[in-house]
Amino acid sequence: MQIAQYEKFLAENGIAVAGIEFISDADGTVYTYDINTNTNYNSDAEALAERFAMLELATFLEGELNKL
Repeated sequence: MQIAQYEKFLAENGIAVAGIEFISDADGTVYTYDINTNTNYNSDAEALAERFAMLELATFLEGELNKL
């Protein structure tokens, strides 16, 4: 659910690439505290997800370039 809300927010604001930082409390309430459009990357999270931000960004930008 939270990811869909973030995706909607990004789309509504014309943001194609971003990192979103949040924390949740013991009751499950989510607090978003940062949205970065040029972000630092979490290598532990990348390794766990087997997705690498710089590679994903390069692939995205290549696709945008090919549209021109």
